[in-house]
Amino acid sequence: MIDADLLNDKFDFELSKIFIGFLGLIESFDKDKMEAKVKPLVKVKNKDEFIELPVIFCPVNTWYSNKTMIIPDYQKGDIVELKGNIYPVQNQLKGISENASPLRFNLSNCTVIGGHEKRPIKISPSLKKEGLVICHENGDFFNLKKDEVKIKSKKIILDGDVAVTGDVEVDKDITWMKKSKPVKASKHIHPTPTGPSGVGL
Repeated sequence: MIDADLLNDKFDFELSKIFIGFLGLIESFDKDKMEAKVKPLVKVKNKDEFIELPVIFCPVNTWYSNKTMIIPDYQKGDIVELKGNIYPVQNQLKGISENASPLRFNLSNCTVIGGHEKRPIKISPSLKKEGLVICHENGDFFNLKKDEVKIKSKKIILDGDVAVTGDVEVDKDITWMKKSKPVKASKHIHPTPTGPSGVGL
């Protein structure tokens, strides 16, 4: 007759090798390869004690869609969400079908799918806004809501042509041709027979 406790222990041991999802700590992140070295925040039972899982190398999700992507900037110590995949993902990430194998939900099949702020979360009141907020803890943010987009930063750089179909409101001065012959809009005038004219503010 099979001992029930022995059978349960065997099941528990085998199930402990199935990794569906858990959290981990970033040890390092290679942005060129979109791969991370991650320390799992889970211990597994080994006889009468719980032991740490080994550090693993994982592909990192870029939130990709139709040639557009959001690239994360993970740093050492960041908490990330690890997704356990049924089969190895190396070929699948290249668009190549993977042959089914016994390696179901193996630890080496994990991928990084997102990050978590360490609890308790401390979000500045200035960042708690209606709509979608993409922000930095220093207070810079991009806020998208109905009929309005707001961006706040010490410096905003637009690299390319800018087209505006509505009115433009400016609280401070504007500098034109900054790299060649800087001109302040507030002081830009043209002499005419009837006196100076221009767009001085």
